[in-house]
Amino acid sequence: MTGLARDPARAGFLSEAGVEVVQGDIGDPERLRAQVAGAEVVFHLAAAAGVATHARMAAVNIWGTDNVLQAARDAGVARFVHVSTISVYGYTRRGVVDETARLHPIGEGYGDTKAIGERLALRSGLPATVVRPAQVYGPRSQPWTVRLIDLTRWFVPLVDGGRGTCHPIYIDDIVDLLVLAAHHPDAPGQVFNGSPDPPATWRDFLTGYGRMHGHSRVVSVPRWLLTLPLGGGGGRVPPHGPAAAGAHHAQLPHRRRDVQQPQGARGAGVDAARRSRRGDAPQRGMAARARPPPACGTIGRARPFIHPGP
Repeated sequence: MTGLARDPARAGFLSEAGVEVVQGDIGDPERLRAQVAGAEVVFHLAAAAGVATHARMAAVNIWGTDNVLQAARDAGVARFVHVSTISVYGYTRRGVVDETARLHPIGEGYGDTKAIGERLALRSGLPATVVRPAQVYGPRSQPWTVRLIDLTRWFVPLVDGGRGTCHPIYIDDIVDLLVLAAHHPDAPGQVFNGSPDPPATWRDFLTGYGRMHGHSRVVSVPRWLLTLPLGGGGGRVPPHGPAAAGAHHAQLPHRRRDVQQPQGARGAGVDAARRSRRGDAPQRGMAARARPPPACGTIGRARPFIHPGP
């Protein structure tokens, strides 16, 4: 298993997990082509988000994606798993939003450029699958764990009592879904929302972090306050700028379709998402234990190419 990193020194956690980390950049198509050669599966996770400029997001999320797709075509990979985001739906949608919902450009760099990137993947001619993760929390998650631990240290700030829906899904559930997308025979050409169904509320999710600090203090705050920088990390909640603050107040359940599972297989779909929902509080025990069906092989039988992002 090989992972591409611009700075391998920052990817030590991957090396410790047994991944061969190589230095590279998706902005360098020639070198990328040589590094992807021989791979059977490509997981494309690289993205520019947060405080990056619109030009930087376009360079990575569109042109960088095109470079990875070209390298994958040249390598003749068996599967291409493109990791997108539920931000492609916009931040003001209401009602049920499933994978058939029309994407909603809003002039915000992250969601708009990721939407273009996933269209490139689906039209690439590769056996590609798109996964749109929601709010992935767990170890090393800066926006949905590390910064929220800082945010809730003394009290839990809630907009409108935290009644709006949020979509937290544990990292293990998303990994299971990505692995399934890389192996399941029905996955190519499909799009899957990686989100809990039914969703949690912001109160459910954030008070879980409060309990980790040993308190249950809740404070009502105006929406604009959540766009201010947090602590020493300089992050914001939500992480994609003021436009995303509306997500704290929107009723936006995401519902995903399951691919038909071969008999005896356990999928990273609705059942796994419901396990993420039932616990509400951020706990390690929420992780689903889905695995690809034996008939599809295991990840160790291929040489997957994982791009962990910048």
